[in-house]
Amino acid sequence: MTRPTLTSIAALGLLIACGSTDRTDDPPDHTTPRDGGAVTSDAGPADAGERDGGALDGGALDGGTRDGGTRDSGPPPPRVCERVRATRLAVTGAGLQIAGLVAVDDGYLLVFERYEEVDTRHAIKLDRDGAIVGAEQDLGPVVDDRASVVADGDGAAFVATRPLAGLALTRVDSNGAVIGAPITIGPLGSSTNSALARTDDGFGVTYSIGEAGFDHQVFFRRLDATGQPVAPAVPLTDGSELDFSTAIAWNGSHFGVAFQRQIDRSTQRVYFRLLDEDGVQQTTTSSIPDDVFATTPSLSSDGDGFLLGTSVRGTAGQLRRLAANGDPIQVLMPTGIRPEVVWDGARYVFATTWFELPLDLWSLAPNSIPVRLASNVAEESLTSNNPRLAWDGLGYALVWTQRPVVGGDTVAFFARECP
Repeated sequence: MTRPTLTSIAALGLLIACGSTDRTDDPPDHTTPRDGGAVTSDAGPADAGERDGGALDGGALDGGTRDGGTRDSGPPPPRVCERVRATRLAVTGAGLQIAGLVAVDDGYLLVFERYEEVDTRHAIKLDRDGAIVGAEQDLGPVVDDRASVVADGDGAAFVATRPLAGLALTRVDSNGAVIGAPITIGPLGSSTNSALARTDDGFGVTYSIGEAGFDHQVFFRRLDATGQPVAPAVPLTDGSELDFSTAIAWNGSHFGVAFQRQIDRSTQRVYFRLLDEDGVQQTTTSSIPDDVFATTPSLSSDGDGFLLGTSVRGTAGQLRRLAANGDPIQVLMPTGIRPEVVWDGARYVFATTWFELPLDLWSLAPNSIPVRLASNVAEESLTSNNPRLAWDGLGYALVWTQRPVVGGDTVAFFARECP
């Protein structure tokens, strides 16, 4: 017998390692019946590098390339609402008052006032968790009125009376820095009872003019997107009554305006007017059927009708749903004085508080009754005052003030609740 040579042994090993010399490169037959049943596959040719009808994982792993190529992380994960429990802000003052809270690009803009030796207005930016971002912005002196604040693009706008300068509109960016100079929209002596609403292409503002203790006349004025007046002021009352404390909302086609009328010391009522975009009155609605002592109206809109809030005898808040023409259609009585209301695209949401009672958050869907979303948001026994509310597309941010029972400055707090 011939002894195997080293060459033949090496060749045999090569054959074993590589397989039979009779092997072909034809793909396996994925349609051959197995165990009596037909086997089908959508894979296509295996040597084409395709599986499940296409390239493996789209030809790349995790949306990128293999073997040292770049990897695309894809779109960011969707934002979700995260609840933030009551958090104390480094915003304090002996006479601290919250004017407004609006959602901006990546957080919130808080506008507030300090009534001290020198009354001043300020703005500060908060992130989604309520942490202060950047420096506090000084927005100038305050006469004696809380500013009316609305969202304006990536920032905010507010109207308030300026010392020796009349009523003015001020616009600020998302950090609270003033954009341009304040724009005077009401004459010297304008009432401090002004209100502001944002439209698709500008603003509507209401205010009253009169001497303290005497009759006041309510006016409306239309502004463009920069805050410049586009027409003279339109009177809404004749000046024969003491009309003041205005509120305004835009429903997409009309302005709703509410104001308070003092008839005598024991009788005060709230009135409503519907205006077109130029301030022309569409209704001559008399007083809203109400208690004889209804005050301090607030107004919001769902894009059709309106939600009117009032204080009744200074001890309870009343909400009244109004139709698009201003007709009352539903009366609600939540706990709280002049509830702070926002529309989130599907329902009204409002915050209420009253003396020693908790700060609660409620929702009001169309043709429904209020449902409590969150109870005791403040989480403390101290009286919560002056709540302001903002909807950021995912959740509801609240800012309010609390004053210690004995001494100390008033302090602002922040919380965030989810639907």
